[in-house]
Amino acid sequence: MNKDMIKVVQSELNKMYHSTLVVDGIAGNKTQAALQKVSVLPTEWSTERKLVGFIQHLATLSGIDAGSIDGKLGPQTENAYSDLVYKLEHGKLPDPWRQEEFTGDESGQWPLQNEASMNAFYGEVGTNQSKANSPYPLKLAWDTDKIVNRFTCHEKIAPAVERVLQKVLDHYGLEEIKRLRLDLWGGALNVRKMRGGSKWSTHAWGTSIDWDPAHNKLKWNRSQATLASPEYDFWWKCWEDEGAVSLGREQDRDWMHVQFARLR
Repeated sequence: MNKDMIKVVQSELNKMYHSTLVVDGIAGNKTQAALQKVSVLPTEWSTERKLVGFIQHLATLSGIDAGSIDGKLGPQTENAYSDLVYKLEHGKLPDPWRQEEFTGDESGQWPLQNEASMNAFYGEVGTNQSKANSPYPLKLAWDTDKIVNRFTCHEKIAPAVERVLQKVLDHYGLEEIKRLRLDLWGGALNVRKMRGGSKWSTHAWGTSIDWDPAHNKLKWNRSQATLASPEYDFWWKCWEDEGAVSLGREQDRDWMHVQFARLR
């Protein structure tokens, strides 16, 4: 939570609750007292969590998918905040900034990334889910005190995911996995639209997984994203051997993301 985000919170608290906060990006006593007026925020939350929760609340009111109002600043909330700021400044949501659906040869191992192909192969969004077991402990990227040993994804990709993670463990070993942050799990099934887009995300079918999102943000390119480093080449080869697609390696964006849906 940075000062600019706190300024947005203060400004919107002034508008919505007739507060008289100085918009200075400092969450002092008056800002904390104003947050107490927001009924959707649990009183026992810390100030920082309430600030994040209010951003999520504002995004939801503006028709932006920020996920659940949980007060945790993950990738979905960060992108919702970006869209919220744009809407506050321009009065509308930003136009989609990347291609959302792909067409081409339908005979591949996995379907093309478009709604018709995905539904035909996987079923409707959110259906036919299973659990993928990890051979090494994963941590929630946004709450590293929580361990994940298995997670929900589409039943058709679960065996491939398990094979990849076993190869990764065999190759790198647990200590190297931790050093490379390949144990920071950023989510899989999430029935939502693409961030900054209008089509279903591949996450909505449970067919994509995010890794270490804090160091591989949505719009970062290879000069910024850590997963673009050569020491991760084996990691990506394991996924690509199963037919999965890295949006980072294919399009130099969203390096956290790997999906079982083709772009061509």
